[in-house]
Amino acid sequence: MFEQMDADHDGKVSAAEMDAAHRAMSQQQPPKANADDPPQN
Repeated sequence: MFEQMDADHDGKVSAAEMDAAHRAMSQQQPPKANADDPPQN
């Protein structure tokens, strides 16, 4: 995951890189539940 966040590959994750990674992750859809999964309470 670090390698994905470190966009310029300088070995550090800048605030801008962290913000971009957060935006990218928040746009992903959560996996859909299967009928076999127990109900979430």
